[in-house]
Amino acid sequence: MSKKILIKGALILTISSVITKFMGFFYSIYMSQTIGAVGLGLYQLIMPIYMLTWSITSSGITTTVSKLIAAEKAKYCYDNIRKITIISFSVSFLLSIIVSGILFFFSHEIAFYIIKDERTLASLKLLSIAIPFMAIGSALRGYFFGIQNQTVPAISQVIEQSVRILTVFLLAEKFVHKGITYACGVAVLGIVLGEIISFIFVFIFFSNKNENYNICHYNKSRSYIDIASEFFFMAFPLTLTRVISSFLLTLENILIPQRLTIFYNHSENAMSVFGKLTGMAMPLIQFPSALLVAVSITLVPEISKLQAIKSTNKIKKTVSYSLLLTSTVSIFSGIAFFVFPEQICTAIYNDKSISSFILKLSLLSPFIYMQTSLNGLLNGFGKHIFIFINNIISSVITIFFIYFMVPKIGVDGFLLGLLLSHLISFLISILKILKITGLKLSIKNTFLKPLLAGLSASLTVRYFLITSSPDKYMLMLMFMLMSILYFVFLVLLKTFDIKKIFLD
Repeated sequence: MSKKILIKGALILTISSVITKFMGFFYSIYMSQTIGAVGLGLYQLIMPIYMLTWSITSSGITTTVSKLIAAEKAKYCYDNIRKITIISFSVSFLLSIIVSGILFFFSHEIAFYIIKDERTLASLKLLSIAIPFMAIGSALRGYFFGIQNQTVPAISQVIEQSVRILTVFLLAEKFVHKGITYACGVAVLGIVLGEIISFIFVFIFFSNKNENYNICHYNKSRSYIDIASEFFFMAFPLTLTRVISSFLLTLENILIPQRLTIFYNHSENAMSVFGKLTGMAMPLIQFPSALLVAVSITLVPEISKLQAIKSTNKIKKTVSYSLLLTSTVSIFSGIAFFVFPEQICTAIYNDKSISSFILKLSLLSPFIYMQTSLNGLLNGFGKHIFIFINNIISSVITIFFIYFMVPKIGVDGFLLGLLLSHLISFLISILKILKITGLKLSIKNTFLKPLLAGLSASLTVRYFLITSSPDKYMLMLMFMLMSILYFVFLVLLKTFDIKKIFLD
């Protein structure tokens, strides 16, 4: 039953993630054409601040609510679910008001002394409006994940992305002639409106729930103090982990254009390269992670539930399935980017200049994808401190390369640091999971067979269908055929048993 729930939940979230990723592609293309690479670079300087506020107000709370509610639901204790929900909403609201106020009243200092670009000032003030809606909305989504209703959060994701894109589409051309500052402000306005409307949507469904939360089967109802203690014990280290990780990521994004300026000896060139890398190449590389993000989110309450009922064998099966799914998707995606970098960039952006970024990023992309699911498993097992330490190690390595290598060899210094940091992070994480579960991982089945199948499928498609400048339709045909061949080769290599996966 757990496996079917996992597959169903991951499928729902995957569909929504794929939809939002596709929408994000068109959004990135339109943004690059409307505000240019420099404008994208400015927008990318705002995004780490946005992610930092999300980390402080939402990230730890969402995961904690999901995990705690899943555990209580497994024990049929609905009164405790009600108390968890009340506590999470109260904490989210209080945190969001504090963070929103700090961002609004200290936006001048952040823009001038931290980001070091005064053009971000208005966007930072505007962004502060979104924080309360984002925080409470995230807590609500954590509730739905906990009761394993992925549909509402999935639809809210699509709505949020739709509002962002529609806002920019309707307003960008009217403001872009006034300067990059206004164009960037319109993009941030899209974030604000997306968060508000997404919150309203989730809140409506939460308000109309029919469950009776005054009963508690088999277990006694817990006090607010008891639940609050567990909530803070779990949420605090998780939030601290995400905050420090986001802070380090923000530092990375601020340092990259500054260190690139030293390499190019020209700030506009540096911002252009930064915009292409973070606003065009990275979103493209991260697109296949839609499936694995869905799996990661689904794994947290699923593992928590299985731990609550002490189902060791089902935990091993769930971990095994998730690792196999992660490796097959990750390896396939990395090979596709490695074999077809120019074709992908030409078909999507009509710009071959970023193909070199895609080629280099393809080498580390499988580790980025795999780390997504590994973190989901580790969160499910409650290993928040471990994730924190692992993220610190990864970020320190990356920042070291940004600071010392980028001024010498340019953006390759950053990419080299990313590759090394993600490789180390992946090895540390997977060894920890194997130690926790006692699972014996087959290197041949999990990694070597998907690698062989992926190379065979991609080279076959490249030999028969490759064209110098394929359009979007040819690219879709290429990847459809590659996916079919990849699946066939996986079956022939006996990587997995189809009947066992779907019918067991």
